[in-house]
Amino acid sequence: MVGTAVKKAALVLALILTVSFLSYILAEKQFVFTASGQYSELVISIRNDGSVDPSTAPLQWNGNAYTLTSDVDCNTIIIQRDNLVFDGANHTIELLGSISITQRENVTVKNTIIKAGLGISLSGSNNKIIGNTFHINATNAIAVSHTGFAVTTGNIISNNTIELKNGFAGVDVFKASDTVISDNTILTAESSSQVFGGITVSSSHNTSVVGNNINAYTTYGIAILGNYLDSSLEGEVLSAVVRANHVTGNYSFGVYSNCPNVDITGNKVTGDLKRNPESYGIMLREDSDNNVVSQNYVLNNGVGICFQPFLNNAVEGILKSKVFENSLVNNNIQAEINMANCSISWDNGGKGNYWSNYNGTDSNDDGIGDIPYIIGGAYKDNYPLMKPVVIPTQIPEPSAESLPATTILAASAVVAIIGIGLFACFKKRY
Repeated sequence: MVGTAVKKAALVLALILTVSFLSYILAEKQFVFTASGQYSELVISIRNDGSVDPSTAPLQWNGNAYTLTSDVDCNTIIIQRDNLVFDGANHTIELLGSISITQRENVTVKNTIIKAGLGISLSGSNNKIIGNTFHINATNAIAVSHTGFAVTTGNIISNNTIELKNGFAGVDVFKASDTVISDNTILTAESSSQVFGGITVSSSHNTSVVGNNINAYTTYGIAILGNYLDSSLEGEVLSAVVRANHVTGNYSFGVYSNCPNVDITGNKVTGDLKRNPESYGIMLREDSDNNVVSQNYVLNNGVGICFQPFLNNAVEGILKSKVFENSLVNNNIQAEINMANCSISWDNGGKGNYWSNYNGTDSNDDGIGDIPYIIGGAYKDNYPLMKPVVIPTQIPEPSAESLPATTILAASAVVAIIGIGLFACFKKRY
């Protein structure tokens, strides 16, 4: 069980670097093959003086508002002005490059249907990507990343619908702070391949991942990664909140963290044991010190909650985590601890967790079992709960909508490049 998951975890780190490089390359391409079957050389730019180039582009300009007036096939849309609103007015943009928002402030993109390899590439501060629909066939729907010396902070990704096929992630955040990712619906087809994450966050501080619905036929539903891609961040304090999300159809890792100071609360992670009996509901790796895991409902996974060092490396120091008031229901293994150097508290001093296979009694009807629940080794839950915990915010089930069957030719080529680069990285290192 662990071997397959470890290989996937190793692959994803190499893939993030590959995708970052591809995102830059795609934004520079001058010819794309759109889903309409036509080559397009059109690059639409909103200049820093507010003008639109070319002037014939289907954009209506009124002050700081730019509204799309028709569907459009183009190479790339480049936004070079701060303090504007790009309103797609529910029109469709087909492109393989991206909507490029580089080192910008207070830019909003809304109400746009985007069919692309990479949807939106974003850096800068206080930008908003809200209420859009993405059909992605190659890399990321939304990539938020530090660029050059620019500070990337305070960006909001909210209320978007993202459909992934042969892509990397719905939302990918790298080296950013104070990012809010909320109330998005991220869907992947059961037949999807090369889809690695619903939401991936790495080398970032104070990220909020809240209220998202993720139908995760992917390696990661939600992944919070530490400083593995940027040694310059060593010593900085990273943190994240993962709260009130619903990951369903969990194929490999529902919620994954190898980052310190992560609060994982009130999530529902539902696996599919028929498709993959080796899935993990919540996985915490080394460096996940001072994590809190509480009030989560973890159902039908291979392992409900797991503490496992990456590639079985030795863990230095003592990792401390608190795990309490979770409901672990019908997982093949409810909890597994494979790290020697960790200190896990399985209660908050009065309440532990609900275990669906607990056979104890409650003689005084206080809701707490009379005898501890034995987890394994020296670990036990001294205050096992007799009933499941009600999740604070109930998240509706995401609909299993079918994805578009047409695959963009150029996007397929990009996926092939990803695979080749990933294989080369893996072969060289391992």
